[in-house]
Formats: sequence, structure tokens, C-alpha cells
Amino acid sequence: MKTLLRSLLESLVNILQLVPFKVELKVPMKGRLSSHCAVIIHALTRRPIAARTPEHQNTRTREHQNTRTRGDNKLHNLNQSKGLDLTVQHHTHTITPTSIMAFYEVYSHPALVRYKTSVCTRATLFVLVVFCLTYIPPLLVAYRSQGFWLKRSWYEEQPVVQFQYQMLMVGATGTAGEFVAWSTFPNFNRLLGNNLRIPSVSVQEEDSNQDGKSDRLSLQLAVPLKAEEQIYSVQLLLIFSYQLFRMSTVVMQSMAFIQHSSSVPGSQLFVSGDLRLHQRTPLPHRGLFTTYNVSVVDGASPFASAYDLTNIIRTYQERNLTTHLSSPAPVWMVGRAVNAPFQISADIRYPLEQIRYPLHSGVSGHGGVTYRPGFWEMIKFAWIQYVSVLLVFLWLFNRIQTFVFQNQVLPTVHVPLLKAHSS
Repeated sequence: MKTLLRSLLESLVNILQLVPFKVELKVPMKGRLSSHCAVIIHALTRRPIAARTPEHQNTRTREHQNTRTRGDNKLHNLNQSKGLDLTVQHHTHTITPTSIMAFYEVYSHPALVRYKTSVCTRATLFVLVVFCLTYIPPLLVAYRSQGFWLKRSWYEEQPVVQFQYQMLMVGATGTAGEFVAWSTFPNFNRLLGNNLRIPSVSVQEEDSNQDGKSDRLSLQLAVPLKAEEQIYSVQLLLIFSYQLFRMSTVVMQSMAFIQHSSSVPGSQLFVSGDLRLHQRTPLPHRGLFTTYNVSVVDGASPFASAYDLTNIIRTYQERNLTTHLSSPAPVWMVGRAVNAPFQISADIRYPLEQIRYPLHSGVSGHGGVTYRPGFWEMIKFAWIQYVSVLLVFLWLFNRIQTFVFQNQVLPTVHVPLLKAHSS
């Protein structure tokens, strides 16, 4: 009988070599039976699982199932005959991502810990005080450090300037009020009588950078004179069309005034300068502005007062937007030949304007246009200054609150991260 039991256990070892399993002995066994069971367990714990091809695996699986069925029947008969309870449990091994060895951290996040309390407690009062101290002082610091609200800024824009081929010239030929003059306004020329001198005019506008906007004006006038006439001073008024488009759309008529005098009669006047924009009050940050899109000189008027340079300059300077010739650097040349014309040469540039725009209307700008920025433009600069100071206060008071509640300086109810479940 022992020989039969031994042979059955040896067969069971051969069967169990093929399938992963677990053996549970529910009754104690003695003698050679227990030693054979120890052999079985030792074989299971040391046996590696070899890789098999799909065809080979299918064939071996069918053989294992037949063999395992016969082995189970023998064990069942053995249990009934000997009163043993020997149970064989089959199982499979599954490889999961957690079974792979992890050697570096791919992501982490802090755990949220909650602290609760009622409304009327010291903890609630502490939180309110911390909230006020976190958000209000940064606003005061940013505001008192100047520059919080956008009051003045600038940008660059190339104006669209076009010479209107309108001009008025007056030249003094003596100290007793003698003069010669000419203009592009027929009514003024009719008022001049014998003082009219019609010059030859040459005008050229250049676009140096080929951007479709004129960059320079070259002007030459040759004023004919009588043999006994000499030029001691010259006044020249030039009319332009001036336009801006980037912020406020500005369309206006402007002028450049050239003036020079000398105690020595001259033969030629050369002037070179920049046509600059000047403004007294700011413009809106958007919209169309055409208030000054009227002629500087009323050429339709038959009255001499309409062409008086004093009245023209006075009316022009009362405007908010004006242009003037900056740094004219005049050159007065002497030694005119008999019957030679008096030469006037002007080289006027249309430079890139540096546009300034203050918030308050009392600030004047020189060499640029000013306008009132809109609400969102001011907020765009204000919030950057506020947040830069706020971040420091947020970091500081966050550390203070963490210390107070973690150490229970103020009594609160700690809410666990994971809710406890009853068994």
C-alpha cells in the first residue's frame, strides 16, 4: 500500500511540474508521505517558467489538462480511501505595471489637508486678517511707489506728410518798408501790385526707404530782383498735409515757417531742418480727429488781413496740434551779382515721430503727439506691478497659515486626507 501511495505522489510531482499551483494539506501527514509533499513544494518554489511558442503551448496545454484530470481523479480516490484532504489549487501568474521595478519619480502632487472651524472663532478672525494683509498692502505699495497708473508712455510712428504746393514768400528790400512778395494765392498776388515777383519754383519729395511715405522735401525758389534791389530778410510759409493713423486718426493742415534776417544784403538763403509735431492737450486714444483739416491761409478771402503773417501765425499757434521746423540751421550767403535772382533753398525732413501720451490733459508734449489712453491700456500696466508685489505677500502669509494650523496654534478640526471606512 505504501508502494502504491509513493508511486501516486511521484506521478503527482511529474504532473505538477507542468502547471503552476499551490498545495494545501489540511491534515497532518507523517512519514514518507510528508517527505514526498515537501519534495512537491520544493519543486514548485524552484521551478522556473519557460517561454513556449504558441503551437507548442497549445499542444502541451491539452496534454497537461488530460494528465491533470487523471491526477485529480487519483488524488480524489486516495483522499476517500485514506481519509486525507489533499487539495491542489491551480493558478496563473499575471504581470502588472506595479510589479515592474520603479527607479525614478514621474510625477508628484501635494496632499490637500483641510482644517474646519465654526464662524465665530479665533481661527476665522485670523483668516480674515491674513486675507486683508495679503491683498491690500501690495496695492498700497505698488500705488505709492509711483507709476501704478499709466500716465505717460510713447510709441513711434512715421507720419504721412505731403506738401500742398501752397506757399507765401515776403522779402524785405530796404529798411523803409520796401518789400517784394509772392504766393500761390491769386487774391494775394493781386493785392501786391508792383511788389509782386514771380519766382521759379522747384519742388521734389523723396521716399528714401520705399515705404510709400515721403521722407524729405527739397525746395528751391529763384526770386527775380531789379538791379537796385537787395534782400535783407526773408519770410517763407509752406503748407503741408499731416496725418497719423496708429492710435488716433489725425488728418490736418499744418505749416512750416522759415524766417531769417541780416544787416548785410544776401544772395542766397539755405535752410535745413525737421518738420516736427507739437501738441498742447492730449487726443483720444481712438477715433477720427479732423478739427484742423482746414487751410492755414484763407486763400478765398479778398482782404489783405487774411494774408497778414502776424494774423496767420497768431491763429495757427492757438491750435492744439501744430507743426514747426525744428533746428532750421539757416545759412545766409552774400555777394549777389547784378540782375541775379535771390536763391532760397530748403531741405525739410519728415522724421519718425516719438509719440507720447499722458493720462492728464495738462501735460504738453514736444516732438510728439499725446493722447488719453483707454481703461484696458491702463489696467494692462497696473496689474503687472500689483501682481509682482502680491506674489511676495502670498508666499509669506501662506507659510504663516501653514505653521499656525499644522501646529494647532488656533484650535481647528483636522479633516483626514482619506476617509475612514467602517469594517
